[in-house]
Amino acid sequence: MILKHKYTIIFIFLLSSCNFYAKEDKIVSNIYSNSKSIFTENLQHSYKNTKWKSISSGKNEILFFDFINEIYVKKIDIKTIVNNFNDKIDSITIITNNGIVGIFDINNEILIDENIKILLIRINDTKKSKFVNAYKNETNFKIDNNNSSKVAIEKIIFFKNDTEKYIIVTNRSFFTKKCKNSDVFLDKKFIDNTNTPKSIILNSDFTFTFFNKNNRTEDMIFGTWVSINNKNTEILLIGKKFSATNTSLSKSDFKDTISISENEIFGEKIGIIHINFPGDAFVDLLDLDSTFVLDVRYATINNFTETILYDCEKCLMRYDVAKELVKANRLFRRQGFRIKIFDAYRPRSVQYKMWEACPDINFVAPPDRGSIHNRGGAVDLTLVDSLGNQLDMGTPYDFLGYRAYTTNFDLPDTVLNNRLLMQTILSECGFMKIKTEWWHFSHRTCMKYELEDFPLPCE
Repeated sequence: MILKHKYTIIFIFLLSSCNFYAKEDKIVSNIYSNSKSIFTENLQHSYKNTKWKSISSGKNEILFFDFINEIYVKKIDIKTIVNNFNDKIDSITIITNNGIVGIFDINNEILIDENIKILLIRINDTKKSKFVNAYKNETNFKIDNNNSSKVAIEKIIFFKNDTEKYIIVTNRSFFTKKCKNSDVFLDKKFIDNTNTPKSIILNSDFTFTFFNKNNRTEDMIFGTWVSINNKNTEILLIGKKFSATNTSLSKSDFKDTISISENEIFGEKIGIIHINFPGDAFVDLLDLDSTFVLDVRYATINNFTETILYDCEKCLMRYDVAKELVKANRLFRRQGFRIKIFDAYRPRSVQYKMWEACPDINFVAPPDRGSIHNRGGAVDLTLVDSLGNQLDMGTPYDFLGYRAYTTNFDLPDTVLNNRLLMQTILSECGFMKIKTEWWHFSHRTCMKYELEDFPLPCE
């Protein structure tokens, strides 16, 4: 009986429609959106009125109009509001079942001049995605490191000719029933660019949207979801699939059952969407935080081996460790400093070369045992001030001697205070110092990671 009740909810959502009136004409359309907060209400309008007032607006990057009957539209006029970042909205893309109409500046009348059955209005990205790259088992994962920009379409005016108008306003309060379950995957947009760009949102009002783009088509699915079990680990998706190409926009029914785990969503039709990076995947530190200062010495001859050991200046760490280093950098920045990185992940093959140059266990880990750097759980660093000047830590980086020991307190107070500042904040974020190098810090989780020997991703 419970399952039957949820299907009833789905039926109501799928039949939600928006009616438009202009004199004797009546146009009926199902309207779909890629967000829970933008749907049209049932509009009752007298032909004596010239326009409706916008009730409210919410996040709205794409709107679909699936007209019951084919209609002729001469042009449309889209009224929008700025997004939540107050960025300028660059343009919108218009696609009909006859193909792509074009890309247009916002707030201008857009010529359609054709009979249409399906209409897509897409607001193009105003805040470009900044992807974090991650590497594991020869797979390149990607996640979006920016918050989604929220854009709202306030009003859309359809012109049948120069005077008659069909006016649509958006309303975010149409759906009132919310899912009371506090699952962490609800109301979040998960973007996966591992193979082809995909994204999915499962909203707490039991609606969902899915996007998938390949070389030839862009699939967009709108519909509703219902849980198959109490834990919400199996979800039934039912909706409409719109496939857009350069020449057409088609519609078909969609149904899929997906399973949700800690790190991914899987369905036979939607494939795999990684909702979290694996914690042991390697990430580029600059992707997570561009305020890090890089001085990767082993990509130069300015190191104790006096040879170039890396092909490029890259700093990788395990994702779980990297997040803690970003947190530490944020704490340093509050005090006017930033982290400068000398070394992070180090291929194990490089460890052999270092051992050949300095076979001293006090300064170089034997390659047969491996270094914490080879596990992606250690970082060599220092601090710089707001002008980029490096703080005095008593010795240069890679100084092989007692003066670099963290147990050496026969140093000027300035040096001891700088080291203490660095050690204190890094300790708060789970990093541990070692005896012989003031610059080396290992995360407390480092030994759970395997030794690695893949080359730095320089391309």
